[in-house]
Amino acid sequence: MKTKIKFIKPLTLLLMLLLIASCNLFNPTGSRTPSSSDADALILEGYLQYQKGNYEKASDMFEKAIKADSTKSEAWLGLAKSTLYEYDVNPFDLIPYFKVDEGEIPFMGVPDDFVTSYYEGISKSLSVINELVHRDTLTSLYNAYTRVTEANDSLSASLVDFEEKYGDKLDQFPLSDKKIVFPNFSIGFGILSMADILISFKQATLGYTPDLFINQETGEPEFDVDNLYNTALEDTSLISTFNESLLNLTENMDILAASILPSVLNWSNDSGAFLGGDSSEYVGNIEDALNEQIENLNVVSFYQIGDKIDNDGDGCVDEEILDGEDNDNDGLVDEDLRLVPLTRVSNDSTDENYDQIDSIGVLFPIDHDGDGVQNNPEESAYYITSLEERKSTEDYRLGFAYSFSLMTTDVLLKQDVMEDIDIDNIKYDLTWRRQNIGGCWVNYNEERFEAWFTGR
Repeated sequence: MKTKIKFIKPLTLLLMLLLIASCNLFNPTGSRTPSSSDADALILEGYLQYQKGNYEKASDMFEKAIKADSTKSEAWLGLAKSTLYEYDVNPFDLIPYFKVDEGEIPFMGVPDDFVTSYYEGISKSLSVINELVHRDTLTSLYNAYTRVTEANDSLSASLVDFEEKYGDKLDQFPLSDKKIVFPNFSIGFGILSMADILISFKQATLGYTPDLFINQETGEPEFDVDNLYNTALEDTSLISTFNESLLNLTENMDILAASILPSVLNWSNDSGAFLGGDSSEYVGNIEDALNEQIENLNVVSFYQIGDKIDNDGDGCVDEEILDGEDNDNDGLVDEDLRLVPLTRVSNDSTDENYDQIDSIGVLFPIDHDGDGVQNNPEESAYYITSLEERKSTEDYRLGFAYSFSLMTTDVLLKQDVMEDIDIDNIKYDLTWRRQNIGGCWVNYNEERFEAWFTGR
């Protein structure tokens, strides 16, 4: 992708230079370096260094400007932008990783060689932007609070909260000069926030990052975890790291959906201050794009491996095997995997039966189907024993799942179950789960049902 370079018009550059010259009138040493107390001159020098590509010097100028006057919103935004470039992150280069083809997940295509620099640059840039957002938000509340109190009007709930927290600190306000406000950079903020979440996942699993994509038939995420799985059989610590990364990914996507996205969707047409004035050409309808990806990734926690608990709300524990098939008839593939050795029908990767499993090993004593018995034979064998029949019928259920009279494919319903984890305030009791989810819940008794909540 070609980097878009914005040239400064000669007249604008001349005016900038004249301003710098005028600033020197107040510098008794006659130095061309802006005074450490002159925030405006420091900001101007920062943007000049930024335009020259001297991003480290630009960051230094912006930091000095903030130290001189922390209300300078242009300094905060300049620091965020120059920080990205310090780590060789061009905001325009992020757009292709964000606007991916159907079935792909944003930012999963970032090459491993770039992941660390992207991760560090975006994370540090976002910390600056978050401070700018914080200052902009509080200053808006302060302005509203001042207007209301001067007019002797009643305070809204948000202003009551503001008064309780900051009523004795009003002398510290305003926190921003409001030259740059949130709507000016909300698009960039939304994209960077999603990039930070997903690239953090790649960083945490660097070296064995599974291929994450959307199954076009089910519309649900899937992982290609072959490399991770085979390595983890010898080093199970990798599984803990992977599972923790999935949980972090889920939690961060929830935050994105609940807190960040609603703010981003209120952006104005003047939203190019961060990515550039023509950024709307690239991001298109960000509301649909962000919402779609949040929806795509809302069940990634279902795909934890070998943790000996139910991860997808069907009562089954580590029930699936890594065969690329749906082993419990819930419409999902390779979710809630068990970590066990698998023997293939053929060890020849060019053989059409290479992906077919001949036998399923056992590593740990686990009650996969909730009937109170560990490692039943039907928990570790296909119900249809003939390979050819399994292939022709496309029925890869394991033995324990064959007797299910009901196994819901409603992912949202199972998500609700996974959120019902307070044993002292159970929303969905065992009877409800048997009738509405089915699956392994039909095998539970009240004692095993209470044990399900342990560790959640």
